[in-house]
Amino acid sequence: MVILISIAFWSLTGLILWRLWKIVFRHQEGKGNYGIFAIWALLSVLALLSLMRPHEDILGGQDTGAYANMGARLGHTPKLLYQDSLLALVPKEDRHHFFYYDKNTMYPTKYGSGAVIDVDNAIAGNWFQPALAITMSLPAAIGGPKSVLYVTPIFTIFTAFALSALVTLLIQHRAAGIIIFFCFLSCPIVQWHARFTRPEIAASFLLFSGAVILLDAWRANKGKCMMGIAIGAVSISLAPLFHVIAWSPALIAAVIVGLIILSGRSDFLIYPLIAALIFLVFILQITTVVDTYRLLRYVQPIVNEPYLSVGILLLGLILLGGISASGFTQIHSSSFRHRIGRILVPLLRLI
Repeated sequence: MVILISIAFWSLTGLILWRLWKIVFRHQEGKGNYGIFAIWALLSVLALLSLMRPHEDILGGQDTGAYANMGARLGHTPKLLYQDSLLALVPKEDRHHFFYYDKNTMYPTKYGSGAVIDVDNAIAGNWFQPALAITMSLPAAIGGPKSVLYVTPIFTIFTAFALSALVTLLIQHRAAGIIIFFCFLSCPIVQWHARFTRPEIAASFLLFSGAVILLDAWRANKGKCMMGIAIGAVSISLAPLFHVIAWSPALIAAVIVGLIILSGRSDFLIYPLIAALIFLVFILQITTVVDTYRLLRYVQPIVNEPYLSVGILLLGLILLGGISASGFTQIHSSSFRHRIGRILVPLLRLI
């Protein structure tokens, strides 16, 4: 199952990149543009040479090692939870002596790269959210443990391309995408973190890609870009599974999409439906696999009353869709859409 999920995510990544490619090169086709393509090719090669350096030591703390080791282990043994055979041989009352931290810590562990989920049964698993480790499991299964070191550099290049697509939509200049691609990848902080196994990079790729695809769909005519809306919704909704801090922009995106729906774009109703389904996956993760940041307490009412929660969600979607389809807001939809654009476009340019 872990490998299948990894295959599905890499397939989604390919689909996202295809959409971004269409956006970036929409106005770059025809004669006289070979120079643009040559520059893109040169920058891509330079990015690969500067980031693909797994022969160097990983420095900077445990987090990187935790992700890398878990990704490599999932490539070999694709199970999120497993029994630690060595710890199981130790008497229960003495197991805490083997932990790297104090026995009363939130996540007891032997070596810092994984967490002991169930001390009595010696069940171990992920320390952090497992999305990045699952993503690395496929390269590890195909190319060996060392392949996990290439995943974050690759997604850094993907993130730069997503930013290029965003700038292409916002700034009407042929070289805009190339400039932001170069500036992002040449930033020393990006170069530093991109060579580690950082979930923030993958989360950033999903957030920026989703924003680009949704913005492109919003500019299209109603009902003409349902696939783009769906891909954008999946992208943004998956980002918090990689890093919890992505919930902030994901919630902001949900509010903006709600305003778009109220402006008369009922085709965007697919967004909250997809977001709700992926949110259920997030709840499943923190209830059955790992709750690194103790988030279960915030969603406990949903877990305790699932039918009521689903009913409230459906009622909200029906209400939102009814208002959108009634024409109540469509009278002022053009001016409403213009106001959103005047706020959203400068904000994205600033970011």
